[in-house]
Amino acid sequence: MPRRPRVFLPGQPIYLTQRGHNRSQVFYGPDDAKNFLTWLQDAGNKHGLSFHAYVLMTNQIHLLVTPESEQALPKALRDVNWHYTRYINRAHNRSGSLWDGRYKACIVEAEIYFLACSHYIELEPVRAGIANEPESYRWSSHKANAEGEKNSLLTPHALYLRLGHSPETRSNAYKNFCKEELSETTVTAIRTATKGGWALGNDEFSGKVSNYAGCNMAPRGPGRPWPEKTKVG
Repeated sequence: MPRRPRVFLPGQPIYLTQRGHNRSQVFYGPDDAKNFLTWLQDAGNKHGLSFHAYVLMTNQIHLLVTPESEQALPKALRDVNWHYTRYINRAHNRSGSLWDGRYKACIVEAEIYFLACSHYIELEPVRAGIANEPESYRWSSHKANAEGEKNSLLTPHALYLRLGHSPETRSNAYKNFCKEELSETTVTAIRTATKGGWALGNDEFSGKVSNYAGCNMAPRGPGRPWPEKTKVG
């Protein structure tokens, strides 16, 4: 059965995650994380990819990004993974693939799921039991988004900017939002879409993405018609 195509539309957010090969370690210390973030920023600047939220875990990464073109995300991650895999293989006398196959990604309906995905990403260290609260974890975007800490990698999304008229009001509003627990329905939707490569949004959004891709992009039963093809956005 052919793989479901990845749909990367200019200006439409993407949530993605990638694990180490066989869930093995990919970050061994602070220098590794710093180097990875540097290459991530360089690749984003080069290929037109904006970063809104991230977390680097011992054996995985989670990113919330917006591409300027259909090829921005694939090209940026290709560059980052090439640099980082070479670096880790040399530093730790290893060879072969560092990552567990292709990264998993879903296109996100921003109005409904953008802030939820950002919340989900930054709370990952808490869910994993390696931090008591998101602000205590160093390798994530939370301190920038929720406390206003300077982070040159990040570009505020329009929906984040709507949270307030000043940096302080926005960060406070976002911090309060992250104190609220995401509903089980929202968490399930994020996980299902990411794992399956589905569109993350309502039926109308999923139908538009499905027609753009030329195949079903929503976890729905067979035979359900798609809306007429229209522009996503």
